[in-house]
Amino acid sequence: MKTFVRLPTPSRRRTDPRSRFRNRLLIGMVAVALLPLLAFAGLAALELDQVSRSTAQATQSAILQDQQNSQAATVAGHAHLVDARLAEIAGDLNTLLVSAYAKSPVGSIPATQPLPPGLSRYEDVMYASDQRDSLVVAGQPAPSDARFAAATLAVMGSLPVQQLRAKYPEIDALWIADPTTGAMRTAPPYDVRRAVDDGRFDPASPPERAGHKVFADSQRRFADTSVWVDPNGPASRVEGTFWTEPYALVSSGRTGVSVWERSADGHLFGMDVSIATLLSQAVAGGASTVTPADVYPMLVSSDGTVLAYGGAFAQDYGVAEGSDPIGSRLPAPKDQAFARSLEQLERTGRSALLHAHLSGVAKEVFAAPVYGSRWVMLTTVPLASLQPELAGLTRGVTAGVHRLFPVMVLPVVILLLGLAFVAATLLSRRMVHPVQALADHAVLEERTRLAREIHDTLAQQLTGIVLELEAADTLIARGSDRARHAVEVARNLARAALQEARRSVWNLRPAPLAATGVIAAIGQEVSDWQDRTGVSARFRPRSVPARPAIAPTAEVALLRVVQEALTNVVRHSHATSVDVDLRALDGELVLTVHDNGVGFDATHDRPRSDCFGIDGMRERVNHAGGTLTVVGAPGNGTTVTARVALTEPVAVAHTA
Repeated sequence: MKTFVRLPTPSRRRTDPRSRFRNRLLIGMVAVALLPLLAFAGLAALELDQVSRSTAQATQSAILQDQQNSQAATVAGHAHLVDARLAEIAGDLNTLLVSAYAKSPVGSIPATQPLPPGLSRYEDVMYASDQRDSLVVAGQPAPSDARFAAATLAVMGSLPVQQLRAKYPEIDALWIADPTTGAMRTAPPYDVRRAVDDGRFDPASPPERAGHKVFADSQRRFADTSVWVDPNGPASRVEGTFWTEPYALVSSGRTGVSVWERSADGHLFGMDVSIATLLSQAVAGGASTVTPADVYPMLVSSDGTVLAYGGAFAQDYGVAEGSDPIGSRLPAPKDQAFARSLEQLERTGRSALLHAHLSGVAKEVFAAPVYGSRWVMLTTVPLASLQPELAGLTRGVTAGVHRLFPVMVLPVVILLLGLAFVAATLLSRRMVHPVQALADHAVLEERTRLAREIHDTLAQQLTGIVLELEAADTLIARGSDRARHAVEVARNLARAALQEARRSVWNLRPAPLAATGVIAAIGQEVSDWQDRTGVSARFRPRSVPARPAIAPTAEVALLRVVQEALTNVVRHSHATSVDVDLRALDGELVLTVHDNGVGFDATHDRPRSDCFGIDGMRERVNHAGGTLTVVGAPGNGTTVTARVALTEPVAVAHTA
C-alpha cells in the first residue's frame, strides 16, 4: 500500500496592506506629478521651436531693416556729395565767368569795334579758332557781334581754363553766348564745322541746343520754389544758376548737361559737364559700402528724364537693346504703384524707399534728391540681396536654441522630477493613515448599513415567522383549527424572507418597490401586517402621485420606516389600531405612522442595545436627505414622522 505525503506549499510573503497601499499611492502621485512635467518638457520643446522661428523672422526683419538703412544712407550720402560738387561748380561759374564779364561787359565796348580778323565762313556761320577758344557768329553778323567778340575775348583771356578743367575733370567746356544773335565763344576750342554738320549748333535758333530748348526747359523745372527744399539746411543751389536736361554738347558732341546763368544784360554763361565723370568724381571721395553685383544706380531729373543708368536698367524698364535712353523720358514701369510713387518723388524731391516689382522680381528702390540740380539719385537692389535666406537662418537659430534645451530646460525638468518624487514620498507617508482611516470608516459604515438592512428585512420577517409559529403552537395545544392558518402564514413569511434575501443580495432594493412602487409597496406592507397580527391598520395616501418623484434611497427609507414602526407596534406598543398616512406637503413627501398603544418617553427611554429600530430608521432617512422624528408619551401612543424631498412638483394626486 502506497502512502502519499502532501508537501507543504511554500507560502508567499505577504506585504503589509498599509505598505502596499502607501506604495501604490506613491506610484500614483509620482505618475500624476510626471504628467505635468512631461507636458512641461514637451511644451518647452515646442516653445523653443516657436521661439526659433520667431527669432529667425525677427532677425531677418532686423537684418533687412539694417540693410535698408545702410543702402538708404549710402544713396543719400552719394546724392549729398553730388549736390556739393554741383554747388561748387555753379559757384565757380558765377565767380569766374559772370563776375569777370561784369568788369567788361558788351556795353562797355565801343559801337565802332570791328569783327576780329581771320574769320572763316562755313555754311551759315563765321568762326575762328585758336589754341585758347573758338568764336562762332552768324553768317550775316549783327552789329553787336563785334562788341560781343571783344568782351568775351577779354573774359576768356583772363580765365585759368586749364587749371579750372584740372580742378573739375567733368567740365567739357566753358562758354559765353548771345541768345539773340547766336554768337558764342567756347573754351577750349572745338571742331566748329563738325558741330554745324551734326546740328549741335544752329545760328538760326540761338536759344536752342541740338534742337532742344534746354535753357527754357531748365528754367521751367526750377520755377516752383515750394518744392525741392532741402530740410537739412540752406539751399544748396547757387542762386540764378540752372542745370539743363541732357543733350549733345556743342563742343564735344557727347551727351551731357550744362549749368548756366544769365547776366544782367541778358547774355548766357555756362559750363558743359559730363554726367558720368561728374558722378565718378563726386562719389569717389565719399564713403561707399560693398553692394551686391545686381545692384545698379540710376539718375533722373525732376521731369523724369534719364541722365544716367547702369546694370539691369534696360531689362527692368523695357528699353530696347542697342538704344540709349539718356536724354529720354523714363519708360513707365509696369508696376503702377511704383510708377505713382516715383512720379510723386520727382515732383516733390523727398527721400523715399520705393517697393517695386521689376522683371518679375521684388526690388527695393532707394531714392535721394540732388537739390541743386533737381535730380533724383536712385539705387535699385533686389529684395533677396538685402535679406538673408530665411530657411538657413531658421536652421541656424533653431540649432542654437535647441542647444540650450539640455543646458537649461532638462536640468529644470530633472530637478522638478526629484522634488516631485520627494514630495510624493512625504505626502504618501502622511496621507496613508488618514486615507486608511477613511477606508476603515467606509467599511464600518457599510457593515452598519448591511446590519440595518438585515434588521429591517430578514429580522422583521423572521420575527413574524417566530410569532406565527408560537401562535400555531398555542393553537395546536388548544386543539384549534386556526393552527394550520398560522403555519401557512409562517410559510409565506419564510418565502418572502428568502425572496427578500435574494433581492438584497442582488442590489439591496426591496422587491415590492421594484415591482409596484413605494405607495403600493407601503399599502401591501400595511395590509400584510394587519393580516398577520390581527391589529387594525389603515393606510391613507393623500395628494400623492401614483409614483412620486423621490430618490430611490428615499423610497427604500420610507418602506423601511413603515416596516420598523409596525414591528415596534407588535413588540412594544400593544396597540389596537395603527394609522399610516402619506401626503405631499411643501415640496416634501411626509410619512406618518401613529398607533394608540402604551407609548413611551422618547426623550428619556434609551433603546435596547440589541435593537437597531429608531436609530436605524433615522440613519436611513438622513442618508436619503430627509428627517425623522419620534413623538411619544406613556399612555398616549407613538407617532413616527419621516420627511423626504420631492424632486419634482406634485402633478397627479392619488388619494384613498
